[in-house]
Amino acid sequence: MSQPELISTDPSTGEVVWKGPIADAAAVDAAVGAARAAQPGWEALPLRKRVDVMRKYQNFVRDHGDELATMISKETGKPFWETKTEVQSVIAKVDI
Repeated sequence: MSQPELISTDPSTGEVVWKGPIADAAAVDAAVGAARAAQPGWEALPLRKRVDVMRKYQNFVRDHGDELATMISKETGKPFWETKTEVQSVIAKVDI
């Protein structure tokens, strides 16, 4: 028996944007366990290093903003200008 898939389609065209396996309870438990195991290491990092990691993330989002906005637009059916604003919001939230 094949694993069930989650399929995301562009609501304006019906085109498949992406698809992937649906996580079962064991996969979710493993992901939560991995996140919990990583948390102490993240907390132990000096603030400056955590800020550096977040700045790298911010720069990645900034550098790939149009691509990310296009993906969000395709998945949600929102206009590009709106998803571009959402991407800008993510970039700005890093400063918070």
